[in-house]
Amino acid sequence: MKLRFLGLFCLFTALDSSAVHAAGRSPSADACEAPRSLRPGQSACVRLRASEVANNTHLLLRAGEVYDFRCDSQYWKDLVAKVSPAGDAPAAYRAYMTLFSCLKRCPHAPWFALIGKTTTSDDHCFLIGSGLVAFKVQQTGVLRCFANDALGFYWNNSGEVYLTVKRRR
Repeated sequence: MKLRFLGLFCLFTALDSSAVHAAGRSPSADACEAPRSLRPGQSACVRLRASEVANNTHLLLRAGEVYDFRCDSQYWKDLVAKVSPAGDAPAAYRAYMTLFSCLKRCPHAPWFALIGKTTTSDDHCFLIGSGLVAFKVQQTGVLRCFANDALGFYWNNSGEVYLTVKRRR
């Protein structure tokens, strides 16, 4: 059973990465835009796609800076389940997804919740959800966001949400 599941996981992973190339996009196509910093009191609104493994916001966050994040009254989909950026989802979806908890990218956050990170690794990801107030950046880097799903399964995600990022200080 485990081998069969692993085989399906590998198949979907291959489909996920080939879909990016088939759509005519390079995974680093947005790397040409230079990251920008926000001044205290300044904000930016960015579009985040549920199907992207890591949405590049092009916002450079520096260690020690403090930010507010807001993303409310919006939904995106994991296959057919409508889920909020906070990870609020139908009970049947949550129950089914517990079977795959070991595959979740950010283990401490709900499935499909909005997650942020400023490193290339998922080891230091943080839960944004529908909003995060007075978040102090721990590591300097470009903010990348994603729906908390299993790697290799972004192909069945759809929809987008808009995140407002405001620098406090």
